[in-house]
Amino acid sequence: MYFFGRALRLEHPVRLWDNEGMNVDDLRLKLTAVFEPAPEGGFTSHFEELPEVFSEGETLEEAKANLLDALTQVMEYHREEARKNPVPGAMREEFRLATS
Repeated sequence: MYFFGRALRLEHPVRLWDNEGMNVDDLRLKLTAVFEPAPEGGFTSHFEELPEVFSEGETLEEAKANLLDALTQVMEYHREEARKNPVPGAMREEFRLATS
């Protein structure tokens, strides 16, 4: 998948744990973005793997940007909701997945 000329790494995890613990260098995330022409013009968009993430745009580039914004908003919502009822003793670790 490409966003503004940069490819997202689209592979399954190879090895997340080693003798030292979690190895985030081997973590890969695959999302499939679908862009469909809208009858009234422009495009609707969504991720196949995350049906609650959807958007639209007048152009394909705008639809891509809006879809990424929708993904960010959904992730922020779920993060905030999860932190409302923390499990005692649970450890949290943030992972940052970058595009290449």
